[in-house]
Amino acid sequence: MESPVHLRLRKVKNLGAYNLVFCPRLDVPTLCKGLGIHKSGFLALGDDIKPFHFVFQKSPKSYSSSKIYSISCLTASAN
Repeated sequence: MESPVHLRLRKVKNLGAYNLVFCPRLDVPTLCKGLGIHKSGFLALGDDIKPFHFVFQKSPKSYSSSKIYSISCLTASAN
């Protein structure tokens, strides 16, 4: 069963990375694969909204920091 994930990208100043905020729980590896990015940073546990720092594998020109992205992912893993 798939569930939609709503994403917001924010540029991290002076770094080649973006702050990716999303809700609700999701399978992080599936999310990373879907966006073509590597996770590098932290997960804030115990909250409905979990901030991550991501580094793009490819140029993020196709992504807009002001747009909310919506993707589908498989049911969240227990990890």
